[in-house]
Amino acid sequence: MEKLVKETNVFFAPTLALATRWRRLFDAIPAGGSLPLIDLAQEFDECGFAPDGFAGLEDLQLAVPPLSDTAAWQALLGQLNDLEVLGAAIVTQWYRVQAAASVSAAARQWFDLALTRLIDLTRPLDGLKQVTLAFAREADARPEADARPEAVTNEIVTLAESGRVTLVRVTAAGVSQTQADQLDGATIARLLETLAAAIQPLTITPWRDQICAPAPQTWQAALTTTDGRTLGYRGAVLATEAAVAVSDTLRAALLFGRLSLFDGDPERLERLVATAHLTPTHEETLLIDRASQTLSVTRTTPDARVRQSVQGAAVVALLQKADQISLEATLPAVPATDGLLVRKKFRYAAATEVAGTLSLAQPVRHWADLAALVTDCLATLAPALLDARVFDRHPHREGDYLYCRVRFHGEGKPYTYRTTDDTMAIGDRVIVPVGHSTTTGTIVALDYFDWANVPYPLDQTRLVIEKAPATAPEPFVREVPLPPPLPGNQRLLEAREVTLEDDGSADD
Repeated sequence: MEKLVKETNVFFAPTLALATRWRRLFDAIPAGGSLPLIDLAQEFDECGFAPDGFAGLEDLQLAVPPLSDTAAWQALLGQLNDLEVLGAAIVTQWYRVQAAASVSAAARQWFDLALTRLIDLTRPLDGLKQVTLAFAREADARPEADARPEAVTNEIVTLAESGRVTLVRVTAAGVSQTQADQLDGATIARLLETLAAAIQPLTITPWRDQICAPAPQTWQAALTTTDGRTLGYRGAVLATEAAVAVSDTLRAALLFGRLSLFDGDPERLERLVATAHLTPTHEETLLIDRASQTLSVTRTTPDARVRQSVQGAAVVALLQKADQISLEATLPAVPATDGLLVRKKFRYAAATEVAGTLSLAQPVRHWADLAALVTDCLATLAPALLDARVFDRHPHREGDYLYCRVRFHGEGKPYTYRTTDDTMAIGDRVIVPVGHSTTTGTIVALDYFDWANVPYPLDQTRLVIEKAPATAPEPFVREVPLPPPLPGNQRLLEAREVTLEDDGSADD
């Protein structure tokens, strides 16, 4: 609890010092005297307070009495716990009394009451009794299956200093379901420290015995102190890296099942495993795992098993991008030769499998996009994983034809060409004929075919002229630069497009 108390006190310290100083300044003004030459509004603006014409009080359904009604103002300020609204009221009143030639007794007394209340709300905390967290799901964003009366729309989690944790789930029909657990001292302390680092104090809200219902897709936090004060925090439910981290920490410790928390409990891809069956005895496996933040590529042959891996947050970012790519199977089962099987394991949903060929015969649809992501990531994160000395290029039979697909613009349509240069690789920039001219493009797919299975007629497919020089103009701009040409490409990560059936060659 100590860290959370310290974080809160540090946040309130500037406001406490400002309120204390200005109360002394008003105490020194005699009846009928003038306002200080310094500007209260400017100093309060530095603490985040701006005038609102008492709109904040009206939003809280508090009637604004006349300045001369000291008793009414004393009652109103005594029940006002919203720091932001109180600060705005003080600045509003400052602008109103500035118009007068002198400070009236009523105005002097009003500022004494308001600044005293501000000091009371920001005085240092001695300790906390409990933290209450409330989360609301966005009704319109829920799947159709969650629109049922029994679907959970709100969650309230209470963590007490004693270690007792209570979860209240509220359904769409308004029915409450309560669960409780008891945590040891070390665990509750760790959770509260995690919350202290994640939650930024935003405002003080008028919560008392219970937290108010949060708006959809928002969270609220109420800190109850040993002296009975309730400090409020609020924010939006977003699946940011920080929100996911603190939410996963809470889920792992509370063991209440699915919890919305700060990130909305999104479905996500946890692990991706792609296995390329080059032959019945040779295969390559790509693994991307969220929990261990590991990406590995393994090649297995009858004689050896070689595994290269890398770890880091960039792997998680890669998996998040991979989650946006929807792979589609083209075969009911993976072939023993030239086959590709991709397995996806999700947070809650059932695992999926898709199968196809590595070649362009019946490839897994959109595998090219996923392979390009991995290649771009490894080009900077771990270039050795793409080194041909570790994962050499797949063999081909004598007489096969080497076809490639060349894209002229980042999101443009790729065109089919042939080449006799077997040193070309995915990502190479090349000069190709187009109509009666030439242009540069990038190879996005590459594979060998025998004469009976070529994707486009031999006599209608034009040849790549040569690799483009390093000084050639870029044909397009990408968020992540293409990796430099490699001495070879591993079979598994060779990007392949959906089909080559009706693209045609760029010959007109």
